[in-house]
Amino acid sequence: MHLRDWVRRAIGRCCSRLRGSRFFPQRHLELWRTREASVRALAGPLKTQSEYLVEAFTLVDQLLDVYQQNIGRSEFLDVCGAATAKGRNLALGSFSLCLDGLAQEGGALLRPLVECIEKLEYFWKDPERAKEATLAQMASAGTIAGRIDSPYRDLREYLNAHASHFRFGYDSVKHLVDWTVPAWRKQQPFVVEKMKVNLRMVFAFVMSLTIQSASCLSVAGVEDAALCSRIESLRDAGLSTLGAEIEDSEN
Repeated sequence: MHLRDWVRRAIGRCCSRLRGSRFFPQRHLELWRTREASVRALAGPLKTQSEYLVEAFTLVDQLLDVYQQNIGRSEFLDVCGAATAKGRNLALGSFSLCLDGLAQEGGALLRPLVECIEKLEYFWKDPERAKEATLAQMASAGTIAGRIDSPYRDLREYLNAHASHFRFGYDSVKHLVDWTVPAWRKQQPFVVEKMKVNLRMVFAFVMSLTIQSASCLSVAGVEDAALCSRIESLRDAGLSTLGAEIEDSEN
């Protein structure tokens, strides 16, 4: 028997044993029940909303391509590129939690996403502020929000009270209980109307990140006109189709 064939058989036997062992009990598959229902809905009744969100993430990726093409050109561009990349990860993480029915827990990622958007606006209004980041002299998130008169101040306070930290307030724990029994919920159920709201929310914040990041590229003189046109079109479509409220910078 060739070594390659022996390895294949050995791996096959090992996997068979593991599937029947305590390491992979059938009940573990239930962990993904809500996510699987969410994915089916994204391909079905929520397909339009899903496509808008995927396009928003695609635009962020293309903005990052522009930053990559200009990497090292200036502190301002590098810092804004980093904020855009971090914001993308946070938005994707929040969306991923929504797929599992954990939108409330996803709020813990929403707060730093908001901070990424605010920092981009902070740098956009004065590109010299990028030096504060490279010198590790950044003002606090609250101070930055005050300096740019951020529209997210009330949201940040809500997230701080109910999502970023664990407290025993009603808004923090109400989703943990099945009130019809009552009993503790071991798994959050899939609810299509809630998913619609969550898709709209994530789309709005990804678009706000996209718009603010594109504004930073524009002030640096590396604006991609075609890309900006696509961003504006998606923003307008999102407003009309999803009803998403998207914060825009003053131009």
